[in-house]
Amino acid sequence: MDYINFASKISFFEFTQNEFKEQSFNCDEYEQEINLLKKQQINIENLSELLRTNPKIIDIFEELFQLN
Repeated sequence: MDYINFASKISFFEFTQNEFKEQSFNCDEYEQEINLLKKQQINIENLSELLRTNPKIIDIFEELFQLN
């Protein structure tokens, strides 16, 4: 695939835009949750249990998906 063809398909991904902000939490405070997420394969079957047992993970998802 040549670059122009590739670039034309992803041109809407402009990650330098102001709309993408820095995380609003201190990663050190979420170290346990981040390490857990690194080890977990998250899917629809385990997501509910993961959030129930580790509620701070929702903060990570909010930042990751820019939900707030």
